[in-house]
Amino acid sequence: MALTPGAVLAEYTIVEPLGAGAHGTVYLARHPDQRRDVALKVLHAGNDELRASFERGPRLEHPNIATVLDRSRSGDPECWLAMRYVPGGDVTPLLAAAAGGLEPERAVRLITDIARGLDYAHQWGTYHGDLKLTDILIEPHPDGDRAVIADIGLARSTCTPAYAAPERWAGAEGGPRTDLYALGCLFYQLLSGRTPFGITDPESGHRSEPVPPLRIPGVPAELDDVLATAMAKDPADRYPTGTALATDALRAVTVRKPAPEPALPADQPLRAAAERGVPEAMVELAHAHRDRGELDAAESWYRHAVERGHSEVAANIGNIRYARGDPADAITWYRWAIDRGDTSALYNLGKLHYEQGAPAEAESWLRRAVDTGHLPALNALGVVLFELGRADEAAFWLRHAVDRGDPHAARNLAVVLRGHR
Repeated sequence: MALTPGAVLAEYTIVEPLGAGAHGTVYLARHPDQRRDVALKVLHAGNDELRASFERGPRLEHPNIATVLDRSRSGDPECWLAMRYVPGGDVTPLLAAAAGGLEPERAVRLITDIARGLDYAHQWGTYHGDLKLTDILIEPHPDGDRAVIADIGLARSTCTPAYAAPERWAGAEGGPRTDLYALGCLFYQLLSGRTPFGITDPESGHRSEPVPPLRIPGVPAELDDVLATAMAKDPADRYPTGTALATDALRAVTVRKPAPEPALPADQPLRAAAERGVPEAMVELAHAHRDRGELDAAESWYRHAVERGHSEVAANIGNIRYARGDPADAITWYRWAIDRGDTSALYNLGKLHYEQGAPAEAESWLRRAVDTGHLPALNALGVVLFELGRADEAAFWLRHAVDRGDPHAARNLAVVLRGHR
């Protein structure tokens, strides 16, 4: 039965419900003598395995674990745990508000907290067994939000499919290495906003497919290697501890030096400012390298600028990736830029699809670019429509381009009117 505010369970007065899951409901509650709020988890009836775990679980004291303060006793009509109350709630709303995932540095800070809590529990001979997003609570802290693990020590024979290690699908019991696999899945989700193998058929992914590359602008590619190790199919190939995973993750997001580049005297003031972390200098330095054809250096500085909040240069990275023969990566960057309001990337994406032999897809993006007033898109849309066999529409848009002074549109219009490609 659900408990209503004001109800009393084992001397704890219910304040309000905090959430409900497959195994129980959590309430904000208060004990009359303890003068502090607790998270009171009340188990649903009928789960004998979890009930036994509730009654005998360890009491772990760690800043990254929601400590069990009190619990029901054998024979009590209700099975419950009183845990340290973490006022920030779980991480789900935080991740939902960050479209496409958290910033890499923030994700690494949270995963480091979780890793520390797991390592502590593993040292004491216990494990989580069903680590998932809703078990990660966010506690406000002067040094930044702290991640706290809930429900640790309540070992279960089943686990959530989106985070289940391959051996769990084969019927093996949980343990420290399955926790570390789930930690890798959580890290993937914090970075990308999605679980690594989706929800449609997670079993085949976890058991046999490689970890999908992130391919997210602003997220270091080195993190793909970290995730691949964390979610290795063979438990022996995974990180031995959560701290080892967190250490490699931190290294990946902090040790990212610009690519080697020629040192020209004219670049020195810009480079000095860029190395001090001035985003505007990073952008100007990237432009300078791009204009000289030094694409490695240009891309490196553009990436640094994006990481510092200059999303408007993301399309430049897309241009470089396309020029270097990686259209899939270019599309990722263009879409990322579009999602952040860069209308010029609409034209770039339309042009890419046309050059890749997909004129219908190109039309969609170019029409959106035209709607924003992008002049070159008028001419490009006319060319694409002619390619699709719609000469009258093509002529309409090309005339608009001519009227607005596009130097290339007149020649293309003449070709359309003559009926030749």
